[in-house]
Amino acid sequence: MDTTLADTLVGRVLDGRYRIQERIARGGMATVYRAVDLRLDRPVAVKVMHSSLAEDPDFVSRFTREAKSAARLSHPNVVAVFDQGSDSGVVFLVMEYVQGVTLRDVVKEHGRLSPRQALDILAPVLSALGAAHAAGIVHRDIKPENVLIASDGRIKVADFGLARAIADSNLTATSGLLIGTAAYLAPEQIEHGTADPRTDLYAAGIVLYELLTGKPPYEGPTPMAVVFKHVHERVPAPSLVRPEVPRQIDALVLDATQRDPADRPPTAAELLEQLQAATRTLPPEPLDLTQPTQVLGQHLTTVLRSEPGPAHTLVVPPDWPPAPPAVADTRPRWPWLRGWRLAVLLLVLLTLAAAATGAYLGIHDRARHSAGTGSPSATTSAAPAETLMPNFVGMTKTAADQKALTSQVAVSYGPDQFSDQPTGKVISQTQTAGAQVALHTLVQLTLSKGPKPVDIPSTLTGQTVDQAKTTLAAANLTLGKHTSEYNDTIAANAIVRVTTTGPVAPGTAIEVVLSRGPAPVAVPREQGKSATDAAADLKAKGFPNVTTSQDYSDTVDKGNVISQTPAPPASIQQSASVALVISKGPELFLVPNLYKDTPTQAQAELDKVGMVAKFNRLVGTTGGHVLHQSIPAGSYRRHGTVVTVDIF
Repeated sequence: MDTTLADTLVGRVLDGRYRIQERIARGGMATVYRAVDLRLDRPVAVKVMHSSLAEDPDFVSRFTREAKSAARLSHPNVVAVFDQGSDSGVVFLVMEYVQGVTLRDVVKEHGRLSPRQALDILAPVLSALGAAHAAGIVHRDIKPENVLIASDGRIKVADFGLARAIADSNLTATSGLLIGTAAYLAPEQIEHGTADPRTDLYAAGIVLYELLTGKPPYEGPTPMAVVFKHVHERVPAPSLVRPEVPRQIDALVLDATQRDPADRPPTAAELLEQLQAATRTLPPEPLDLTQPTQVLGQHLTTVLRSEPGPAHTLVVPPDWPPAPPAVADTRPRWPWLRGWRLAVLLLVLLTLAAAATGAYLGIHDRARHSAGTGSPSATTSAAPAETLMPNFVGMTKTAADQKALTSQVAVSYGPDQFSDQPTGKVISQTQTAGAQVALHTLVQLTLSKGPKPVDIPSTLTGQTVDQAKTTLAAANLTLGKHTSEYNDTIAANAIVRVTTTGPVAPGTAIEVVLSRGPAPVAVPREQGKSATDAAADLKAKGFPNVTTSQDYSDTVDKGNVISQTPAPPASIQQSASVALVISKGPELFLVPNLYKDTPTQAQAELDKVGMVAKFNRLVGTTGGHVLHQSIPAGSYRRHGTVVTVDIF
């Protein structure tokens, strides 16, 4: 630990711009300070790298490069990086200053969450990862400590790029070590030290498992024991621990945590689509994650705040949140007077106040004091008559209602509309965000119904796979999984029918049944039949494609079928060919002229044509020559024919 930082940096101005006010948190790689940007007059969080890192020139170079990349990443679910620099050996990063809690705090306080609540939290995380991956940035250290939940319900991901700068440095303190948290490391990080977008998806899958079950899938006495399990074991389904977890959410976790990166979804956007599809099958279950949550231990924790205007970053010390100022607590003390009921009651009171100025001022005063007790930085001074109109776009209805209360504006909701935004998110507002408006100004919000469903094209039947892909792409759909079955009328590999029912959301994978052609039929036995009868029989039984060839046969009469391919009991498509071999009868050979041959010569001549010699000798004759043969020379006979030869 670099204990000198706390003494030397407080009160110092870094880079002539950032005045360090107080140290608020410390982690393994950096110390975080609350500071003021003197140029823009705004609070910021300054993360100062420990001297062991700052003294390494390779790290400083990589840190600078990664910080510049992260600064180009602009997304509502990403903690923004404003600046980076080095001042007299102090290497630092300047970030947003916001207020809230980390996902780790939520897990510690709430334990496991419902499936819907877990998916609602992970969706913006995947949205942030998708934007980062598209910009060529891999986080490498996704874990609950780096997922931040604002007091207004917004979710952001912190520390993009820092893990890579550390992992690529030449520090002896990190050489040979794994950068990241053991519980969330992907197998390829452990075995090869490599990371790509699918590495972040693995960690996101582990986080989802933990949200569903209350703990990571692997635990052990040492980090290395956990690492070993990541490499050699398959992440189990959450439903094995929590049986009520639906099958489609099990599938999300298992897909994201495949040990082989090639088996995981290729992008965060694709995993987000699967998550959104699973979310649509679940009922909404709002969870208030904005209540103060004690930050335990010495985690380097970035949290979010909800004041109007630009968001700012703060890294919170272990004693956060601080006690509120000692002011009179005028908040409602009835447990039912919360959430939407409070919003409705406030709107009614404001309507009545329009007719009675005195009553209006009384309500106005109570609202001002109530707002003062809700924020650690509030004071008892009089609130202004105007406020900034918040930007509600992208919020859920619950978050928008809460934001309206804290900003002292009134909200109503028009009819929901189809949009590309997730279902239930605000897509438009009638008052301009950031505009100065009177307190309790009414703003109408429109919520998203999700993408407008599209009809499945009716022309898919009979199309090939390639044709169907083109047709579906024109309708903003894709071709999904398919099965196959035999069909007598649809050509093989063409679509028989569509099994997905519509209308469906854009991008849906449409499942179909493909034809395997007509069902196979048993081939009839044609051996021994005449060639004409065999061909006629095959055609009559639905096998019009018949081919023939000829061969000699000593056993099958000339013109009859010797054999067929395929042979019974085989079954084939009726469009397939059946080959018949037709007999030419026995093969005949020319009987040689043996006249005047010696016995030896005669024997050799007959052997050549496969015939058998039988010799008759005149009594007392030795040697001699052939005088006569029983079968005339020049005639034809089969193999094995016996030729009697007279020797004189």
